[in-house]
Amino acid sequence: MQFLVIAYDYKDGLEKRLQIRPQHLDYLNDLIVRKKCLYAARLEDDNEKPIGSVMIFEYPSREELDQVVAEEPYTKNKVWEKIEVVNCVTADLFAKK
Repeated sequence: MQFLVIAYDYKDGLEKRLQIRPQHLDYLNDLIVRKKCLYAARLEDDNEKPIGSVMIFEYPSREELDQVVAEEPYTKNKVWEKIEVVNCVTADLFAKK
């Protein structure tokens, strides 16, 4: 199953985001190598200030995804305030890259 994860930062969390970012990128890189994270991007406001993240994951179940999100450095270090998860299906065009 594929899942779209939209995570919004705490309003005053930019400093913490920048501090934790290397851990976040290492965590995502491992998931990318294992083909569990299919896509990721930073969300920005109109002034190009980071306000969150969006990612597409592939896991057999929501429970497995929830565990991965719970272990994510931005989750564990309270960079993300609100996390939304939506089932999704990427087009074959993207999934085969």
